[in-house]
Amino acid sequence: MNEKSDEPAKQSAEPDPSAAQDQPRYREVSQEELEQILAAHRKWVESDGKEGNQADLIKANLEKADLFQANLQEADLMGANLQGADLLVANLQKANLAGAQLQGANLNGANLRGAELKHTNLEGAESLTQEQLDEACGDEKTKLPPGLSVKPCPDDSK
Repeated sequence: MNEKSDEPAKQSAEPDPSAAQDQPRYREVSQEELEQILAAHRKWVESDGKEGNQADLIKANLEKADLFQANLQEADLMGANLQGADLLVANLQKANLAGAQLQGANLNGANLRGAELKHTNLEGAESLTQEQLDEACGDEKTKLPPGLSVKPCPDDSK
């Protein structure tokens, strides 16, 4: 019953916004769009930023994406869903992976030199090594497979 009357409480057809806040919202990226982004990014990297565009994949849904040998150097993947993605020998050098979800991702041979892993979830990441993590940085909220660690990122507030 509704507290203000004797009528039954009405069920809202709209989802509860507080519940939605608990769920991350990802931007859908088609395979065609991903290929265009990667091509423009490759051009950007090869031209030292003079041509093409830096990859902006913030909060992109790339779950189970085929990123085998992808050049994502300096790409912005903040908050992206990369769960189960194939990042075999991908170049993630200096990539922003802060808050990204990489559970179950294949990181065999991936270059993580200079990658930012703050708040990143790497639990269950496949073939992730301590040597790769020694080249990256994270924070106390970075989730890693058992036995692995990551050094803290430099404090940018100074």
